[in-house]
Amino acid sequence: MKENKTRIVFTGDISFSGFFSGRENENILSDEILEYIKTADCSVVNMESPVTDEEVSRKERLSHRCSGAALDYIIRTFKSPVVSYANNHIMDYGVKGFLDSLDAAQSRGLEYIGAGRNLMRAAEYAVLGEEIKVAVMAVQYKNELTASEETPGPLHEFEKKLIRKQIRRMKTEADYAVIVYHGGNEFLHAPMPYIRRTLKQYISWGCDAVVAHHPHVVQGYEKIGDKMIFYSLGNFIFDTEYQRMQDYTDRGIILGMDFTDKGISWDVKPCVLDRNTMRIKEGEEDPHFTDIADTDYRRLWCRESLRKREVRKRADSLRESGKDRADDEIYEVEIVRSGRDRRRAFYRKLVMKTGQFLAEHIYR
Repeated sequence: MKENKTRIVFTGDISFSGFFSGRENENILSDEILEYIKTADCSVVNMESPVTDEEVSRKERLSHRCSGAALDYIIRTFKSPVVSYANNHIMDYGVKGFLDSLDAAQSRGLEYIGAGRNLMRAAEYAVLGEEIKVAVMAVQYKNELTASEETPGPLHEFEKKLIRKQIRRMKTEADYAVIVYHGGNEFLHAPMPYIRRTLKQYISWGCDAVVAHHPHVVQGYEKIGDKMIFYSLGNFIFDTEYQRMQDYTDRGIILGMDFTDKGISWDVKPCVLDRNTMRIKEGEEDPHFTDIADTDYRRLWCRESLRKREVRKRADSLRESGKDRADDEIYEVEIVRSGRDRRRAFYRKLVMKTGQFLAEHIYR
């Protein structure tokens, strides 16, 4: 008897900016990578930049944007793609750049998740598959210019009541519920404890799998009962001067998940960017893609937490050189935060400082 199945491919970060700017019509994926992508019934990809012609960024540095050709590339390359706009760069060119991104997807009939013209639209999910239904929503960590009841933006992780409510709704409309999460510490190979707690909380609320990205490097995974968390898929189509200052940013994981009557199974295709040819090809098994439940997790995250000093030092050296500045005209704006946003920022800084302190005193 044939098993009912929906197969979804998830990728790490995609942005046709930086070294991939203007390469939307080039042959940048090897045959092995393309063959793997085509095994999917549906695909979920993270678009790590606004799709806009806006030339004025609200940021002084690390601004990303791409043209509509990037979405055309996704439509050509992936089967039944869904784009996640829930990330920390989608507001790089302000509200106009953000709304341009929504319009660019809508005009192409491309479904998007994790963002909207108001909070409820940002929290909407896509239901994928035919034989087996899989509901997918997207959440991100950045606490500036996020969606509210009346203002546009991406969905923020602090909207816990809404996220929990949506997971319950997803489970009534689909066989499986998946959250795509964008957050974590850049360039570290282990999730910090507060990230691990956050993603495990989604599982406890009824989510069947969490697929994460943002660190720009590969992290491990964890099985909780019959459910899965993938902490970071690393990069896919994304390369900048800022990332080249750090190790392992040329590597990523493409994740294939099979949702069946009997449960979830998965496999991966490691990928690597050849920076000489700017082509992405099949890579070797990544040593950081391991089951963190089988490791000494405390020792792992303490070691990685201590590496933050090295990461920051490299980033500072690039900042001093000025090579990480936006190419477009820029101006600075003061972001007026609500009391809730200030509490969010304080909480995150407190967690980071506490984690650094504990790492220094625990790790031997």
